[in-house]
Amino acid sequence: MKMNDTKPSTIAICVEVAGPQLMIEWLDAGWMPNLARLRDQGVWSALESITEISSGSIWPSFYTGVHPGKNGQFFTHMQLEPGTYQIVKKYANDVPRDPFWMELHRFGRESTIVDVAQSMPPKDFNGVLVAGWGSEFPAWKRSSAPESLMPEILEKFGSHPLTDQYRLAVKPETAEDYASLRSELLHGVRTKAAMSKWLLDGHAHDFFLTVFPESHWATHLLWDALDDDHPKRSPMYAENQKCFRQILGTIDDFIGAAHSAHPDADILVFSLSGMGPNYSGWHILPEFLRRLGMSEEPSGISRWMPMGRWGAWNTRQAERLVGQRNVELLKRLLPKRLWDTWTRRLLFAGGERANARMFWVPNDYSGALRVNLEGREPKGKVAPGDEYEALCDEVTAALLELRHVDTGQPIVRDVVRPQKAWPGPHALVLPDLLILWANETLIEGVHSDRVGTIRCEYPERRTGAHRREAFLAAAGPRIANRKSLNGASILDLAPTFLHLAGVDIPDDYDGRVIFEMLTEEETGQRQSG
Repeated sequence: MKMNDTKPSTIAICVEVAGPQLMIEWLDAGWMPNLARLRDQGVWSALESITEISSGSIWPSFYTGVHPGKNGQFFTHMQLEPGTYQIVKKYANDVPRDPFWMELHRFGRESTIVDVAQSMPPKDFNGVLVAGWGSEFPAWKRSSAPESLMPEILEKFGSHPLTDQYRLAVKPETAEDYASLRSELLHGVRTKAAMSKWLLDGHAHDFFLTVFPESHWATHLLWDALDDDHPKRSPMYAENQKCFRQILGTIDDFIGAAHSAHPDADILVFSLSGMGPNYSGWHILPEFLRRLGMSEEPSGISRWMPMGRWGAWNTRQAERLVGQRNVELLKRLLPKRLWDTWTRRLLFAGGERANARMFWVPNDYSGALRVNLEGREPKGKVAPGDEYEALCDEVTAALLELRHVDTGQPIVRDVVRPQKAWPGPHALVLPDLLILWANETLIEGVHSDRVGTIRCEYPERRTGAHRREAFLAAAGPRIANRKSLNGASILDLAPTFLHLAGVDIPDDYDGRVIFEMLTEEETGQRQSG
């Protein structure tokens, strides 16, 4: 592919989590007039996310341009370490692929990258990169390229009040907690907008990307404010809904300011996931596997370890025992790597994974099961080949038989073999079975003839959970006025960004350039070149 020497500017703005249908409702209601104008002047598209694998797969797949079988990132917050039974946290340097902005760097393009989750500053970089100042999953210390930039940011803008805070995992309970969360969300998004404008206007760029995670945190913790039928709706839903409007309004003001200051730039506004009610059923899986004879009740000392004693509710029960404020204090006091390592070891101790034929592994929404496979796990119990296939088929059939105890409806929509669906050199980090829930209502009990009735406390502490559709809105000199598009994916964003910068696209990218959103002049120029 021939390089384009003109190097026109591209501005990309990530509203980290927002589904297309809900975003359309917000735009039509006048919540984001600047984004609505971009939509009407250019293109609008739903984007297929990969969040049904895991929310931990979203960011590395977006910025590497390849799916999790190639980038090795599953539920990066709590991921099984291959060759062990240990649950670990993955960091930015665990991603075995370069992000797309390093392709820009190699081609001499200048980039500004702001707060992409699970990223870190390169040692050598043609531009500016901010890591961990205000991102959803820092997975690296707060830092920048050049190194001198972060102290300047902290002096000028201070710290983001919510980055890497434990309370983002827990739905507020009191009016005071809700008010504090709303205040910090609004302070964070306003400061991110001010910092982003400062970086956008103060540096030369061929490509600029900034990320707003506040919509992610708000939809996780305050989803019920947008859902009239949610069974756990907060009495403060009106104040929480107002907070959503203020968050989106602040992002929209930044979109408008960026467009006004850089009218010749192409502007792409996108999300990487949608959000919906948190109706996961992962918490029934340990007992479900025991009923099938795949695992046994913990015995001996394992009965007194967190997983053995509390099962799938271990995090919640440990928090109740220690107290949330004490958990937050301990997290601040202990070195981060020490906290990350030992909290995961302690919380998942007593799971008896080594003695099971199949065991549950953590994920945020979709259920995840792993076979204790000979030759792959340290103490494998199941032979590869026919025995493995028969076991996966048996468990799949049993999952599809499960019905909600109150509605009688299936609780499982589909069961996927992710290692086959997303093959690659790192596919073995993925579970053997991925369970896609029906998303109908809270699951507090299930039944089937095979396993009987399983009653369970619903442990989720956030009312919103990721959904598979994201969105893209774009306008600019090289963007066609084609209104709605279909068939694009979040994996298509990296190659499209590279194309707009006139940079060669790696041959093994899983995404494609979204040519149908470009003008005929741009498409003809680049394809013919």
